[in-house]
Amino acid sequence: RLSMSAIKQFFQTRIKFGDNAISGLLLFIGAFASITWSVYFSIITIYLPYQIEFREGAALVLTKILLNGGNPFTFEYQPLAMNNYGLGYNLTVLPFAMLFGNTLIIHRTVSFIFILLAAIAVFWSSYKTGRDASLALACAAFVMIGGEIEAFPSAMGMFLFLVVVLIPFHRSFDNTSLLTVLLVSILSFYTKPYFILGFGIVITYLFLFVSKKRAVLYSALFLFLFAASFLMVRLAFPLYFIDTVVGNISNTHRSSAHLMEQLIQLFLYFYPVLIVVMILLFRENYLKRGSQRRTGSLINFSGWDQPLISFPLGYLFYSLTCTLMAFIFILGPHVGAYLSYAYQLLMPLFFLWLFQKISRDNKFRMVVVLLVLFNLFMWEKSALNPDMLKLEDPRPWAKLLKVVETSSNILNSPVVASKMVEMGLNPIDSGQTIYFYNIKPYRENALIGPSYADIKSAGLDYIENIDHAIENQDFDLIMTTDGEKSFYHEELISKYYFLDKKIIVQMPHTNRSWKILLWRPLAK
Repeated sequence: RLSMSAIKQFFQTRIKFGDNAISGLLLFIGAFASITWSVYFSIITIYLPYQIEFREGAALVLTKILLNGGNPFTFEYQPLAMNNYGLGYNLTVLPFAMLFGNTLIIHRTVSFIFILLAAIAVFWSSYKTGRDASLALACAAFVMIGGEIEAFPSAMGMFLFLVVVLIPFHRSFDNTSLLTVLLVSILSFYTKPYFILGFGIVITYLFLFVSKKRAVLYSALFLFLFAASFLMVRLAFPLYFIDTVVGNISNTHRSSAHLMEQLIQLFLYFYPVLIVVMILLFRENYLKRGSQRRTGSLINFSGWDQPLISFPLGYLFYSLTCTLMAFIFILGPHVGAYLSYAYQLLMPLFFLWLFQKISRDNKFRMVVVLLVLFNLFMWEKSALNPDMLKLEDPRPWAKLLKVVETSSNILNSPVVASKMVEMGLNPIDSGQTIYFYNIKPYRENALIGPSYADIKSAGLDYIENIDHAIENQDFDLIMTTDGEKSFYHEELISKYYFLDKKIIVQMPHTNRSWKILLWRPLAK
């Protein structure tokens, strides 16, 4: 039989809650409960039969083309297959779609797996640094809440970003870890371009605080590998960089007001842990009071294999600072996303840095733990609210999906693009299709892709075919979304079709509702 002393010894040596067993146990239980709810919330979301975001069906359209052996980044499949993100996520989903079907369930499940992997990555990193299971689990809990379960590449990109940033940190920037950084960084770029930020963080830290020589050598190797991959992708997928680079730039709208709104919201979500930061920084500065000031030169220009900066700087703090600057000056003002960049890039590193600073012998530990738990459940209540899992009235969605099931040739609204793919129908609008028409004129460059004239011509041909199909009443059902601009000539519809009914569907996860107008052919 296990004695009480043996049980106590087990918790002290194996699980290592920390010196304050009560606060450690409390944090561990709270974090475990939070993760349990996150998993439950995710599983329910995975099996919801409708899209939880307006453009969520675009991923299924791209996967459908790949399953049929097509090349989505050619004029044959564009503008329908227009995609700002890339191919990494869809290629990862592809084998699962082959086995189990091209469905929302499969795409969301892959996203969920990457959220779990990201949570495991931060748990491993936090525990390896502080040897405190309760803090590590709490860090993982925050990442679970911030993960995006939709059929988008964000969760995969977040995991790859964390691999790039954390592997060299825990392997002291050895050659194996830096080679891993190079390969995974390239993969992250082809998953979602802005995740290349991870490479920038690692290589600049290497140059500034580890070795100028190694930073330059690995930068050169990265440029070689990236250039080789760039040429291969350009040859294999002619429109890839038009979609993911030119298209992203063209569809980006920046607003300082949008950035400020997000910063205020982040403060409201995380002010309890910001209080923790103030407590820890005050204690740290108090303990360091009276210590000797650093002397000597700040910049080290000599010694090619030496760092540029003569004093050490914490890697996690540096990484956090880089992501914060990227969010404030580059990503945050982008109107197309709300808090997504902060959750994917900023939050994981913030909590890794914060929990690294929470010392076990901190006399404020109980206060810190209570603030962390309060913040954890306060944010979870907002981000993973149970009301998101249920509809006030499920009948509108049932009616809309039933209409799709009883139609054969649909000019669709993006809200049913995934349903059409699952039925084997070909959508006209994936949700991202309209982005093709937002591409702005660009200087012709064969390295990037076809000319803007070719892009414009392909777009006009697609619209012309739709217009002719409307005039000929080829569609047995046309669905328009009230308040959303169409890329084709929507004014033609009323000449050849009559408004049959209107259905308002809810998307609680994104706090949106959409009025879908259903049009049927007029009698000839």
